[in-house]
Amino acid sequence: MMAVELLFLLLVLLVISCDIALIADQLKPNTTVPIKPAKKGLDWVVWIVALAVTCYYVWTIIIAVYPYRVYGRLDILANAIFFTFATVAFDIALVVHTVRGSVRRASQRGKRRTASEAHHYSL
Repeated sequence: MMAVELLFLLLVLLVISCDIALIADQLKPNTTVPIKPAKKGLDWVVWIVALAVTCYYVWTIIIAVYPYRVYGRLDILANAIFFTFATVAFDIALVVHTVRGSVRRASQRGKRRTASEAHHYSL
């Protein structure tokens, strides 16, 4: 039983370290050449998976209240809360990424129109 608990602790620490690395990567200034994203791609698949995972973990936290109330198992409730917060953080990052991408695409379209208009008026 002790080995399972140590393995679980190791896995949680690895997930936390990956989250910290992702956050640190987002916070540092972007000095690389941006990669041109696909036009529409499979963004809808990411949104469906995110919705399914969020629904699953919200349902898990609702179900985890029962063992806590009946048996006093705070570990089950804490685990459900932790993964729900991690999923919500993923959802927030997904929304921010989508909003930034749509703003970036809109500004690029505006720049293209301005350049084409300038070329049109110069003729």
